Amino acid sequence: MVGGVEVPPGEVRRIALELTEVAIRVPLPMPVTVVHGARPGPRLFLTAGIHGDELNGVAIVREVCRLAEPERLAGALLCVPVVNVPAFLARTRDLPDGTDLNRFFPGRASGKPAARVAHLVMREIVAACDAGIDFHSAAVGRANLPHVRADMDRAGVRPIAKAFGTRIVVHKRGHRRSLRRAATDAGAPTIVLEAGETGRLQKTVVSAGLRGVRNVLVELGMVEDARRDPSFQVVVRNSVWVRAQQAGLFELSAAPGDLVYAGDRIGTYSDPFGGETRPIHSPTTGLVVGVSRNPVCDPGSPLCHLARVEKTLATVERHLQRRARA
Repeated sequence: MVGGVEVPPGEVRRIALELTEVAIRVPLPMPVTVVHGARPGPRLFLTAGIHGDELNGVAIVREVCRLAEPERLAGALLCVPVVNVPAFLARTRDLPDGTDLNRFFPGRASGKPAARVAHLVMREIVAACDAGIDFHSAAVGRANLPHVRADMDRAGVRPIAKAFGTRIVVHKRGHRRSLRRAATDAGAPTIVLEAGETGRLQKTVVSAGLRGVRNVLVELGMVEDARRDPSFQVVVRNSVWVRAQQAGLFELSAAPGDLVYAGDRIGTYSDPFGGETRPIHSPTTGLVVGVSRNPVCDPGSPLCHLARVEKTLATVERHLQRRARA
């Protein structure tokens, strides 16, 4: 039951939860699509749009709603393509008062706007489910390789994090006020897909997300199918941002998915007025999982996010060598 509405087995129903009330005294809804399978099974929530400008996740959850076949499903899917409806409508990341919704979970019914939205999501969506996947993209001006973030030390999280099927799984507990961590603490093991850029619908990211959702459904026994596993997978417990050592313009030669070695030249700094250029070197060996797209930098600006690979380096090298020869 969601929002007091019972969805019978074998049916799909769209429910409008009252998210908040706008200044002209009109309710603002948060649409939820419930896909209730014909057979009993686990309940999985899919959330996107916690940040209103992160559109790839919106498209992934939308496509799950469109393609869902309740007659072939065991259990139920609770799909929320846009959680942060005010930010989505305003085409911004945060709520109108400037707060980051993903820093207010589990929320409070009588708190500020972000806390109230978080409380509603926890009460109506998370509390009704056994597990969850939350979809995000990189921050403004950055791009992320599709990768899962998960607390791999939590028994219920690990199987779905690995099953999703990204080549890189980054172990992080998550911010203590994020949906991922709050839902996991509440008994619904939850992972995050970080993928692509804000303000864009990227077909490759959407395809990767749909494949991952399918893999998790198979892992949970919600659909009968074969998993599509990646050619290799590494769990990363340590990552580092390469930061600018000087101001000016930078140009990266490394891209998401590249393997770089400590000391490699991965880009250059330049003076916008035609002065000399200087190299940017990688401080460690790792896989590039994120890059900045804005070439203007100040000292300390994040340029490139590296997932350190140590014990798994040989595995990554073997895969990349095979791919290079193909």
